[in-house]
Amino acid sequence: MEALQHLKAELAKASSPAVMVLASPAVDAACGKNGLSLAELLRPFGIIRQLNGTVGVPVRTPAEHPLRLHSWRLRFYGAATMFQPSPEAADAHLRAVLAGGAGEEAGADPPDLQELLEAAAAGGGRAADATPWFRAYRREYLRLMQFGEHEATDHPVACVLALPSDYEGDLAAGFAALWRMPALPPLMQAGAMESAAVLRHYVLRPPPPPAGLGAWLSEGDISGLAAFVHELAVRGVISHMEARLRALNAQVTANRKGLKNQLKSLLWRKAGPASGGGSDSPATSAPGTPSAAAAAGSGGSPAAASYTPGSVEAAMRQLSDLALALGDYDTAASTLRLLASDTRADRAYKAYAGVQEALGAAAVLAGAPPSEAAACYKEALHRYSQLTTTNPRNREGVRYATRAVLLLSDYLRAVGQHADANWALMKAHFQEDDLRAGLLLEQAAHCLLALQPPHVRKFAFHLVLAGLRYDMCAQRSLAHRVYRLVLGVYRGRQWALIEEHLHDVLGRQAREAGDAAGAAQHFMAMLACPHNSPHCQRLYLTQFTEVLQAAQAQLGFPLVLSLPLPVVNCEHVGVQHDGQAAYSGVEAHQLSPQAWQGLEAALQPGLDVHPSSTWLDGGSRAARLNEGGEEGSTRCCCAGEAVGLDVELHNPLQLDLALTHLRLACSWEPAAGAAGGGQVPEGSPTGAQGSAGEQAFQLHEESVTLHGGERVVVHLRVVPLRPGTLQVHGLSWLLNGVAHGQAAFCIPQPCPRKPGSSSKVLIDAERPAPTGVSFRVLPPMPRLEVSVSGLPPTLLAGEVVRCTMRLRNSGAMSLHRLSMAAAAGTGIFLQPPSSPAEGSASSATAPAPPAAAGSSPSGGGGGPAELVSSLRQGTAVFRLPAVRLGVGQELELPVWFRAAHAGPTLFALAWRYEPLVHMEGLACRTLRFARSVEARPGLHLAARLAAGVGGCVPGGCLLQAQLHNLASDALLVTGLACPSRSWRLCEEAANSGDGSSSSRPSALRIGSDMSAALYRQLVPAERGAAAAQDTAGPLDSSLTGAEAGLLEASRHAAAVVAPKQLQPPAGQQQQQWQQQQRRRQQQDEEEGGADVVVLWQAGSQEGAPLRRGFTCLHNLRQHGAPPIAAQLRGPAHVRHDFGATPLCVVPLTLQLCNSMAAPATLAVELGKAEGQAAPLAAPTWAAAAEGSQAAGTALARSHSTLSSSSSAPVALVAAGALPPARQYAWCGRTRVLLPAVPPGQLVEVALSVVVQRPGKLAVTDCTVSWQFAQPPALSGSCTLPPLHVTVMPVASPQL
Repeated sequence: MEALQHLKAELAKASSPAVMVLASPAVDAACGKNGLSLAELLRPFGIIRQLNGTVGVPVRTPAEHPLRLHSWRLRFYGAATMFQPSPEAADAHLRAVLAGGAGEEAGADPPDLQELLEAAAAGGGRAADATPWFRAYRREYLRLMQFGEHEATDHPVACVLALPSDYEGDLAAGFAALWRMPALPPLMQAGAMESAAVLRHYVLRPPPPPAGLGAWLSEGDISGLAAFVHELAVRGVISHMEARLRALNAQVTANRKGLKNQLKSLLWRKAGPASGGGSDSPATSAPGTPSAAAAAGSGGSPAAASYTPGSVEAAMRQLSDLALALGDYDTAASTLRLLASDTRADRAYKAYAGVQEALGAAAVLAGAPPSEAAACYKEALHRYSQLTTTNPRNREGVRYATRAVLLLSDYLRAVGQHADANWALMKAHFQEDDLRAGLLLEQAAHCLLALQPPHVRKFAFHLVLAGLRYDMCAQRSLAHRVYRLVLGVYRGRQWALIEEHLHDVLGRQAREAGDAAGAAQHFMAMLACPHNSPHCQRLYLTQFTEVLQAAQAQLGFPLVLSLPLPVVNCEHVGVQHDGQAAYSGVEAHQLSPQAWQGLEAALQPGLDVHPSSTWLDGGSRAARLNEGGEEGSTRCCCAGEAVGLDVELHNPLQLDLALTHLRLACSWEPAAGAAGGGQVPEGSPTGAQGSAGEQAFQLHEESVTLHGGERVVVHLRVVPLRPGTLQVHGLSWLLNGVAHGQAAFCIPQPCPRKPGSSSKVLIDAERPAPTGVSFRVLPPMPRLEVSVSGLPPTLLAGEVVRCTMRLRNSGAMSLHRLSMAAAAGTGIFLQPPSSPAEGSASSATAPAPPAAAGSSPSGGGGGPAELVSSLRQGTAVFRLPAVRLGVGQELELPVWFRAAHAGPTLFALAWRYEPLVHMEGLACRTLRFARSVEARPGLHLAARLAAGVGGCVPGGCLLQAQLHNLASDALLVTGLACPSRSWRLCEEAANSGDGSSSSRPSALRIGSDMSAALYRQLVPAERGAAAAQDTAGPLDSSLTGAEAGLLEASRHAAAVVAPKQLQPPAGQQQQQWQQQQRRRQQQDEEEGGADVVVLWQAGSQEGAPLRRGFTCLHNLRQHGAPPIAAQLRGPAHVRHDFGATPLCVVPLTLQLCNSMAAPATLAVELGKAEGQAAPLAAPTWAAAAEGSQAAGTALARSHSTLSSSSSAPVALVAAGALPPARQYAWCGRTRVLLPAVPPGQLVEVALSVVVQRPGKLAVTDCTVSWQFAQPPALSGSCTLPPLHVTVMPVASPQL
């Protein structure tokens, strides 16, 4: 409501009566001593607060409505100033006003969007504070548009004529001569402004006193002027206006009001040309009026001339304006409506638009509905604009339309109709010149912010249009301001084209203004333009480089900017530092941190007493220490050790970018309580100097060339040299040798957690602000480096490789208490170090204590053991308690590696060591070492223990080992071992037959993709002597100490039991763990599980190195023999000419033996269980009777002790060795029935398959079923193991 009251006061002032002042030159000279004219002396006293005290002055209105004037206003004008200046002079004055009002305000920083929204929501004067220069421009514009010829609002109602009191001559002649002076208003001289009805007030001014009192106004002078104006208003102007109002009303009533006059006017206007100007025509209409022109047939064009002062239309306009000045809004509105109908009928659109303006002012002052006032102003805007549309050279209509729209927009904004105000301002700006169009567009934009919800995008778009208009009329300061305001709105919205345009305009304006630094900022924002062509990108880059060089020349020092090139990923930065846990090589990072924490947890002291941590004794603390170095998020590093950050850089352009001097931006602070406090920022590229002149850190610079669209990760390093706190804020670089750029890291920080909790966060806590990377720099510490030599990149599965592991202390302090952890089943065996060489760690190594109980053998030498091994939580731990490495010393350890399975194998080792002198904050350090190898398929082993087979000693069993060579080279099987506490190999079983087998088996050579079968008898080992007999046996003696250690590691890996999630406390857990170990050992002894180890060699050809290895199976259980022994035999290789005969027939033989004491009925089904061979360890039959042991002797003796037959069954074959589709078909009958097979008889059944193309076959769909009619009345079936046959084509002879 404040804005509406302000607008009403402004309209009341504009409609108040005008008083013309005519003063003689002598009077002007006397008043000029005060620096003011007579009109300017009277003007401040034109505001009369109380006309007649609280009673007021009564006014008689034409409608006899009661009206009293309590406060009033008179506008005093000098006669020489009562004219409307030319458009050129007015525009020049307005430009000066705008330059003065926008000089300081436009150069200041524009308000942000949030401030503008708050000001728009508050309304009132706060909304106008965003553009303070517009208020001064609007006030002057409305003042310059006064004294229009088509309106009587500014016509004088009275005139003050002043002569000096010492005037010599006739006063009447003097006042008459003064009235006839050429200083009268131009409209009055032209006859458009009525002069006869003007009240003349004559004044004689006394001369100033000799003392010069007239040069200053005293209090008496001020009181005299106020009394003069009050008397002039009450006794002169009001009574004159009242009489004039009643006279004009009588004239209008006699000529235009009433039914008779209305019909007469209507008929006359339609038949105007035919009337010929007779007596029926209105006497008040002159031949030159618009009514006469329209009646004469003006061709339908709108009349632009005004009505003459003697016409009834002019009288009606004077009547309405006088009524507005006296506050009689009803009379004014009714008269203006009648005048509007006449002017519209006469097509006098200029006068009609002025009437609509006056109607709008009357509606606003009378408090009419907003729609009524808005409709009047909109009609005035339309009619004023129509004048220029019909005559483009007539710019007068545009100026009046702008005046109407200023009043309309103010009223609409005051009543809250901001959308309509925006529409009106946008409509008016199209016909205006660039300066006023820019001002109107800016006001229209601010109207959009007051809407609900605010139209921010349209607001910015309107401001862009305003900036274009400002730029076209050379208003650089205003254009620069609106563009900066728009830039704040569009920033961060990913509207690249709009931002590019804004920065281009702002950069050019700043460059033209001589601000090279500001231009460089804007041109820099245009560099990241991947959507542009390479030519445009090169143009922008060249433009920025030139402006930056000019700015640096002006300033005298290089500018460090936040360059958008290259794009730096500041949120995801890889940190590589050696705190408590260090990585050795890239392969160590391939393992997950959880896996490393599991290995390092086994190295923590105290686990010998408490083998595993629980949820009650805080077992997760070790993992937290390993991960962060301490309980917290602060990273730790050591002085003298490099800290690396992996930063991703991206070149979005299609041009090459040369980056030099690429380094980290760091700062250093000393530790609390240390001497030389204070922050040390980044200094030279080599580091920063502390307070004592010492370097705090050393930076390493990198250089890189980024090609178009390339994305690289750069490793940047900094070496802290002194203990304290190292803060890495970001990075800096030099672009193309000219631009210095920088970027700050914005790494998200985790929310604070609850005290004592590692997972729950504080709900009400605020997330910390993103920042850089902070390191706590500790004093120099020992640093262990591990390297392995002799490990090939590829090896065979099961191959044992001897390597050399070299340990070196590259830190600044001695270390001791070395220990290593490897996951169970990793295939690593470590032996004690040999005698150290000169210059190694021998001088720092103390004599080793005796080996602890349960440790592994030292592997050579009779001295005390220097290596202690144990098993903790399924992890193999090796400790070197007597080893001490000084600074720069090395230690070599023999180590054996073995990959148990084919495929990629990662050997992960965790080393733990402690500094010789205990350091607060870092009691120990760990090194994570890993090496990866590719294990190729080797010798595959499948074995079973068959109990109750004929020919076996009582209580023994038959070991059936199936071998298949999956390697590309031949393998030499050198021995078979059974290192078990319950079983041992029987050496006499081979000689109890025909005597053809020796006590020591000979070596067996198995070619590539060949199979073999090994059959040996196992006898129960005697209690107490089993271990000695096993280790002293001739076959077991072929296992070396390293192979025995690797076999033990493989055995532990097979027996690993997954830990439970919740475990009891440490004391009770230790007792349960010991009981569980004793129970498991006793169970293994009672059940009699056996381990089978097959030793082999590879590379026995000339020139190839000899390689050793073994394949093993653990904890085999014995199974009963099947009632029917069945085996499918056939050739291993078949050659066939498919060109001559498309089908190849492969002959097969099925051998069946009845091991029961009763005859059996057998049925052989072919193709029934295709691809579903039953495993050897899952029998479907019952155990054989003791009396039938002799029945299987023939089948058991039909195989040699070491056989190379390719028909031996193999349980598993390498993946990919067999084709996915079936390539054979059975020939003949698919079901063979043998009605009665006697006990112990061997029966052979001839079979054959047909092959259509060469390849490797696996015949797997042969099923044997049996049934015994006599007791024990057994029945069952089994599927034979697969038979592998390779069919090769025969090359056709060349013709």
